[in-house]
Amino acid sequence: MSSLPPRSRPLLPRWLYRPGQAARRGARTRPSVPGLSWTRTAAASQCCWVASFMSTALIYSTSNWPPSAMLKAGYDLNSALEFSTAFTVGASVGTTAPSLLADRGHVRVVTLRGFLPAACALLSLNTPQPRPDLLLLSALAGVGSLGTQSLVVGCMAASYPPQLIGTGMGFALAVGR
Repeated sequence: MSSLPPRSRPLLPRWLYRPGQAARRGARTRPSVPGLSWTRTAAASQCCWVASFMSTALIYSTSNWPPSAMLKAGYDLNSALEFSTAFTVGASVGTTAPSLLADRGHVRVVTLRGFLPAACALLSLNTPQPRPDLLLLSALAGVGSLGTQSLVVGCMAASYPPQLIGTGMGFALAVGR
């Protein structure tokens, strides 16, 4: 951290560029997986593991399932690819727009509300709809699934004390995969 210009140092937490500062404040200097089962972080760890697994399962299913489902429903290959493109564009928008709200300190609320469009859109895709509505529903499914995955990672970072962030996020992402 000493290679950073002095002007950028106030933007960083003080323990990042003061050696031994975390140890003097009584923090654990060597984080471990058993540290995730402390009573203070046990519930957060389990919620992060479930959220990571469920969001990864949602991403894999929504990335692979719609083109084949649209082909089976009688749409041609070009239409199925249009739905996949709408899904990806929705995911791109869904990554940036909710992240701006989450940065204002409402990470958990925005994350939970981010999955609602995916649930509603995926349920509505099974009903007969006009083509423009199906494209819009595909984009909403992208917003709620791929777009919200980054918010799950942000929720993980907000759930742990500074000395356990890396261990907690790594373990939660491993459980999710």
